[in-house]
Amino acid sequence: MFRLVSTLAMLVVLTVACTSNPSAAPLAPLGTSSPSPTGNLASSGPPSPSPTPRPAVEFADGTYTVGVDLAAGTYRLREPAPACHWARVSGFGGTLADDIAFANVTGFAVVEISPTDKGFRSEQCGTWSSDLSAVIPGPPFGDGTYIVGADLQPGTFRSDGTGQCLWQRLSGFGGTLDEVVDGEVVSGPATATIQPGDVGFRAFGCGTWNPD
Repeated sequence: MFRLVSTLAMLVVLTVACTSNPSAAPLAPLGTSSPSPTGNLASSGPPSPSPTPRPAVEFADGTYTVGVDLAAGTYRLREPAPACHWARVSGFGGTLADDIAFANVTGFAVVEISPTDKGFRSEQCGTWSSDLSAVIPGPPFGDGTYIVGADLQPGTFRSDGTGQCLWQRLSGFGGTLDEVVDGEVVSGPATATIQPGDVGFRAFGCGTWNPD
């Protein structure tokens, strides 16, 4: 009897407590747990795939119209050429006056085609590519045009040639004289120091270059 009265008294107290505080959360039935708040948690799905890199643009020897056949940009030969001639042109009349810049290259080549160029001509060069990654693992290296920071690192190099050697430090690959930072023509071995601010280095007839 005492237990029944005590139980009824506790129920009365709980009922009064709940009705006197309407904001109180309702009690969960005995033997059950209160539901946990779910909130607006963002679902974490699988990570987005990385964008697929664009394939390199490649083209062979020929005459191209810039902006139609060929986009302006920087291209290089990924294989050395024995006797490559290229020219950026302002027209297609076939005269020297149409040539904005040109080069006769032995070995690797790099060219920067400007959006204002009308065309680009390539003879006996092989395949040009927009892939500007390194074409050599580093020195020693021979004749050609190289990208500083990719093919070569700044430093001093000496060639072992016995004939007339032309070398140039470059600020760009457009083939114009104002892009030649420094250079010289030497008979026999030559020494050249590539600076950290140089963009490219060109050598012709110099033999093999090694760190000095």
